[in-house]
Amino acid sequence: MGLPVSLRRDYLAFVNVWEYAAYLLLAIAAFLAPFALPVARGMATLGTIVLVVFSFNAAKRMALPFTAILAGAFAVINVVVTYLGVNQDIGVPKLRQLAWWFVIVPVATLANTPRRLESIVKCLTAGMFVLAVQSLVEAPFAAWIYMQTGRAKNVVEGFIHAGSMTDSQRLMVGVILAAVWWLQRRNEKRASRGPLAILLLCVLALFLGFRRWSWACALLCAGAMFVRHVSRRTLLLVLLMGAVAVNLPPVRDRIMSIQQEFHEAHGGRWFMWKRIAPAIINDYPEGIGWHSLTTEWIKEIGFDVEPGRSHLRSNVIEVLVETGWAGFIVYMVWMLRGILDAVGFRLFAESGRELMCARGILFAFLALLLNGLVEYSFGDSEIIVFYALLMGLAAAGSRQVTARVFGRSNGRKPAVRA
Repeated sequence: MGLPVSLRRDYLAFVNVWEYAAYLLLAIAAFLAPFALPVARGMATLGTIVLVVFSFNAAKRMALPFTAILAGAFAVINVVVTYLGVNQDIGVPKLRQLAWWFVIVPVATLANTPRRLESIVKCLTAGMFVLAVQSLVEAPFAAWIYMQTGRAKNVVEGFIHAGSMTDSQRLMVGVILAAVWWLQRRNEKRASRGPLAILLLCVLALFLGFRRWSWACALLCAGAMFVRHVSRRTLLLVLLMGAVAVNLPPVRDRIMSIQQEFHEAHGGRWFMWKRIAPAIINDYPEGIGWHSLTTEWIKEIGFDVEPGRSHLRSNVIEVLVETGWAGFIVYMVWMLRGILDAVGFRLFAESGRELMCARGILFAFLALLLNGLVEYSFGDSEIIVFYALLMGLAAAGSRQVTARVFGRSNGRKPAVRA
C-alpha cells in the first residue's frame, strides 16, 4: 500500500531540498576555487555527499559523462603505473590529487538547467575578481622582497619572480569568462560595469604575472571571441593598447626571450623535449608513474638543463613520460571529448545567456589546453579543479542542448526545470 498523496508530496519536497543544497554547495565551491582551494574542495566534497544522499533517496541516477569515465580510466592507469614505477616513495603520496577529477560528476548532474549552469559560471568568474585583487595586492610586496634580498635586480625581475604560473592560468580563464560576460551584458543593453571591472582587474593581474604563454593564450582565445562581436572602434582601441604594451621594454624583453627556449644550448623546453623526454620514453614505455620525475634524474640525462626542473614543461609530454603510451592515448581521447562537449554546447546553444556560457566554457577550456602544450599544469590541484569544472559544465550544457534539439526534431518539448 502506497503513501498518501500529501505525504508523498512532503517527502519529495524534502528530497528536493537536498538536491538544491548540493547545488548551492557546488556554486560556493566554484566561487572559492580561484582563491581558496582547500575550502572549495571541502564544499565540493560536501556537495557531492549531499548529492549522493539525494540520488539514493529519490532513486535518481547521477550524470556520468564520458569525460568522467575517461578521468576514472586515467586515474586507474596512473595508480597502476605509479605503484609499479621507479619512484614509488615520491609518486604514491601524490596520487590523491587525481581524486579531484570527481568534481566532473556533480557539476554535470547539478548544472541541469540553463539558469543553474549560468550561475555556476558566474560564481567562478566572481571568484576571479577576488583572485585578481589578491594578486594585485601581494605581487608588489613580493617583488619588493625579492629586490631587498638581492634575488631580483630590478622591479620587473621582482615581478617575474613573484609571478605564479598557476595563478596566471587561473587569471587567463578569468579574462575569458569576464570578457564574454561583459560582452553579453553589452548586447542586452544592460549595465556592464561589474563584468568590466572583473575583466580589467584580471587583465592587469595577468599582465603583472609576466607569464608569456598565459598572455598569449588569453589574447588568442579572448581575441577569437571578440573579433566578430565588438565595434571597429573598440577593436582598434584594444589593438592600440596591445601595441603599446608589447613595446614596453620589460614586455618586449620578456617576449624576445622566448627564442632562447627553443635553442638546445639554453637547456630549456626544446632541450627537455628533444633530449630528456625521448630518453625516458625509450627506457620506460609503460611510464614512470605520477609525479615520479625528479630534478636529479633530469640532470643525469642532460646536465645542461635549466636548474630546478622536476617536470618537462608540457602537459602532453609529461603525461606520456609519466603514464606511458596507454595513459597518453586515454589522455588524448579524454581531452578531445572535452573539446567535443564544449563545441557541441556552443554550436546548439540558443542566443543570449546560454550562448555566453557556451562561449566562455569553450574558449576557457581551449586556453588551458593550449597553455598546457608549453607548460606543465596537469599535476597542479588548482588547475585540475578548473579542468574538472569546465568539463562538467561542458558536459551539462551539451546534454541540455542535445535534449532540446532532439526533442524538437521528434515533435516533443523536453521537460526543463527552472
